Amino acid sequence: MIKEPIPFLANIALVAHADGTLSANEIAQLELIRKEYGIKKSDFSAALTLVESSNYKLTPVGSFADQVKNLELILRVALADSDLDAKEIEMITGFCTAIGIHQDQLERMRTEVLTS
Repeated sequence: MIKEPIPFLANIALVAHADGTLSANEIAQLELIRKEYGIKKSDFSAALTLVESSNYKLTPVGSFADQVKNLELILRVALADSDLDAKEIEMITGFCTAIGIHQDQLERMRTEVLTS
C-alpha cells in the first residue's frame, strides 16, 4: 500500500512527461499501475494535475523500499515507448542520487524492467 499515492504517481508521470507529452503507451502503463496499487482515480487525476502544473519536482516518497519501487515504476513507464530521452535520463539519475541508488544498481533495474 502506497501511503502517499499522489506524489508517488506524480513522480512516475513527471519523468514520462519529460518530453512534453504522455504517449498512449505511457498512459496505459500509468493506468495499470494505478489499478495494481489500488490508487483512486481522483488521486491519479491529482497526480497528473501536479505534473501539468510545471512546478512539481521529483520527490522521494515513503520508505526506502517505496522509493526503490517508485524508481522501478518510473523506469517501466519511461521505457513504455522503448527509449529514454536525455531529459528522462537526467531526471532518473537525479532521483537515483536522491535515494542513494548507484549507477550499477540502476542498470540492473533497467535490465529487469526491460526483461519483464
